[in-house]
Amino acid sequence: MEELQVYEEMIKLKQNITLNELGAEQVFWLSEKKDPYSQVILQLNYIYKQICPVKKFELIGKLKYTICKCLDEYYSEHPMEKQKGIQVDSDHFLIILIYTLIRQNQPNFLIHLKFIQFTMSKEIEIDRGQNSWVFVSLLAAVTQIQEKDMCRDNLQNCLETVIQSQYIVEGI
Repeated sequence: MEELQVYEEMIKLKQNITLNELGAEQVFWLSEKKDPYSQVILQLNYIYKQICPVKKFELIGKLKYTICKCLDEYYSEHPMEKQKGIQVDSDHFLIILIYTLIRQNQPNFLIHLKFIQFTMSKEIEIDRGQNSWVFVSLLAAVTQIQEKDMCRDNLQNCLETVIQSQYIVEGI
């Protein structure tokens, strides 16, 4: 339960953090919208409300598509000067997950991730696909949120956190 308290406390402290402060490049800020990744937050809330761990896991796997959909919709309305495609790499995906988890403001979401981890550890290990990758990225995002200092230097090591989280998933 201590982990849940730390997570809840850090979410409260970081409610006003911006994508800029998290180290995201400007193309990911979607600055003209009040809540640029509201669809991702809605999906996180939908995961939170599900009962079945399999359904939660499947919805988690779709988060990547939802993030890309937010970017596509924004840039179809606000074309960039340089029409170069935006690529959501692992670093920016993690930053957006951190941002949306903080905005979601559901400290108990951590319990749902632990529930999935406990009930589906073999499936997660066997899957090794996008659903597992996004799940492990969520675990890494939670780990980063629990850090007191989320400076850009800490976030640059996010791939190591994802890899370490994968070992945790496989170790159950």
